[in-house]
Amino acid sequence: MTLKKPQDFEFDKAIFKYDPKTKWLHLKLGTEKAKIKYTDLWMMTFVLGNHKQQDDLIPVEDKEMMVFVRQHQVKATKDIKEGEMITVNCNVNVPVVVVESLLKKEGIEDIKSVLTKTKPNGN
Repeated sequence: MTLKKPQDFEFDKAIFKYDPKTKWLHLKLGTEKAKIKYTDLWMMTFVLGNHKQQDDLIPVEDKEMMVFVRQHQVKATKDIKEGEMITVNCNVNVPVVVVESLLKKEGIEDIKSVLTKTKPNGN
């Protein structure tokens, strides 16, 4: 939309239509029509907002996570003593609801009973 002169718009008379297939927002303000990409509008809104408004625009999900540690052994061929084994720990964060769901499929109802049997030191 190109405005020829400065104008004030009242948003109670504005018409907004969002097309989820094309991800375009169609605007009608008086006789003027425009369309803007939803992501562009969101970015513009984010940039113009203060810190609190920006925090409100960022979706946050708080999920309880479990950390699983996998150990991988790698046999070096160069730059380290040949034949030396290197142990690499890989931490994987998994939502608790996923772990519980997988255990229930195996017929295990109590997640604590499994966790007490498998401790990090291998006991």
